[in-house]
Amino acid sequence: MKIGIVGFAGTGKTTIFRALTGMDVAAGPATSLQQKNLGVVDVHDPRLEHLRRVYTPKKYTPARFDIVDYAGVPREVVRGKTEFMDSIRDADALLAVIGSFEGGPFAGDALADTKRQLESFDEELQFSDLETIERRIERLQAQLKKGSKNKDQDERQIALMQRGQQHLEANGHLRAFEMSKDEQRLQSGLKFLTDKPRLVLFNVSEPDLGSLAGLASEQTFVLSAALEAEIATLPEAERADFLKSYGLSEPLSRRAARSAFGALDLISFFTVGDDEVRAWAIARGDDAVTAAGKIHTDLARGFIRAEVVPYATVEAATNQKDYKQLAKQDLKGKEYVVCDGDIINIRFSV
Repeated sequence: MKIGIVGFAGTGKTTIFRALTGMDVAAGPATSLQQKNLGVVDVHDPRLEHLRRVYTPKKYTPARFDIVDYAGVPREVVRGKTEFMDSIRDADALLAVIGSFEGGPFAGDALADTKRQLESFDEELQFSDLETIERRIERLQAQLKKGSKNKDQDERQIALMQRGQQHLEANGHLRAFEMSKDEQRLQSGLKFLTDKPRLVLFNVSEPDLGSLAGLASEQTFVLSAALEAEIATLPEAERADFLKSYGLSEPLSRRAARSAFGALDLISFFTVGDDEVRAWAIARGDDAVTAAGKIHTDLARGFIRAEVVPYATVEAATNQKDYKQLAKQDLKGKEYVVCDGDIINIRFSV
């Protein structure tokens, strides 16, 4: 899964990237749309940490996100310059950075107000999606005039685009736009920006953290990017005391990764052994064969049964002997829907 860090130029996106990844990359205006920073964020999971202590494996692999710091959108109006928005369409979810801090680019500007800046950026996403819809309708109508070989499908897609256009103009986004499975297939390649899960991060000056704390929610963060980037560089032994001194329980990387999991409606299942203890991300509602395929395509192809141990049954284990005594293993078939925290071993034959 790929999370895209997006926002207006100068809002602290790259500083946020450093805070999330711990990577030492230089901040500053991008010289081209192709310039981006690429990194990985681990999803901290206390359950996986516990299984690591039980098994003491040679290798430990948490679930992970790819994260991309995209070129910032210029402060001036960019409507009509679709390349700025098209460059972020490959992200699975967006982390919108809203910057309102001393010395920032919006001092004395209406966009210094955090809510107004978010509205303005959302308007850019909305306008870009409207342009995408309009271009698709025009292309489909041109095909029909020429005598399309897929007349019925093109007409259905035009009707879908027109309905989506009305919803977008009325609601400002497509996240709540209801579609049938067939309609989802018709629009799947368009990668609408307002249809993507979105997290919001208000990057403010340290003195403003308290006064703006009321904006925070499960999918909205209020923080100082500079402070979080400093936390990311600290040795693990020093980090807890530093966080406590600022009233924080954990660093941004953990909070954001957990929220991204929720926004994408993902869950984790685990595989355990002496060689490796690992977490795998999977969509809520996916079945055992899909989980097997996450591990290896051969496991899905030759799937026989899934040996499933709910994490709750082994939560009290302190070593492998305890684990084996506590584990309540069930054999599940292809249609079993994986639950968050399942420990799975796949029986297969190829």
